[in-house]
Amino acid sequence: MFFSIIVPVYNVEKYLKECVDSILRQTYTDYELILVDDGSKDSSGDICDEYANQDSRIQVVHKKNGGLSSARNAGTKIAKGEYIVYVDSDDYVLREDFLQLLYEKSNSADIVLYKHQKFIDGENELYPCAYSYSNIQDEQNFTEKLEILVKGDAYYGMAWIKSIKRSLLVENEIAFEEGLLGEDMEWYYHVVTA
Repeated sequence: MFFSIIVPVYNVEKYLKECVDSILRQTYTDYELILVDDGSKDSSGDICDEYANQDSRIQVVHKKNGGLSSARNAGTKIAKGEYIVYVDSDDYVLREDFLQLLYEKSNSADIVLYKHQKFIDGENELYPCAYSYSNIQDEQNFTEKLEILVKGDAYYGMAWIKSIKRSLLVENEIAFEEGLLGEDMEWYYHVVTA
């Protein structure tokens, strides 16, 4: 199988069906969907089980609450796809050809980045991300360059905007640090330096 899509789930009954349905609508179907119920106290775990009973591509992991990093790590450990895609459970995939496009762009690359849009709960509008960092060439200090990229919404550190070759993560023992706020940024440093 080509993709392992990992969705960490914690108390997201309000958003979970939209998230999972957007993945199941994909025109490219060579994937497994791993839903990691991180000790949800609402009906999220039951929703995960309902989906798994309806589609053999879906696996559910029920675990004690350990946080986002712990849930992503649990899903990564059992993933079998050539590439891993992380989708947060309060997000959804807008395009039905998203996985097809990712497949076509992969070409054995270790990392494939893709754009995203922001949705603010309660508003019926998607907002494009700025991706503006025209002054970065003027900075000499790495810390200052990184700060400009982050402020310009152009540092692609988030796990949910990339497809990563699973072998890169496994062979280099790259995992999300548990208990760390902003774990994606620290994780991505290890990904790009592997």
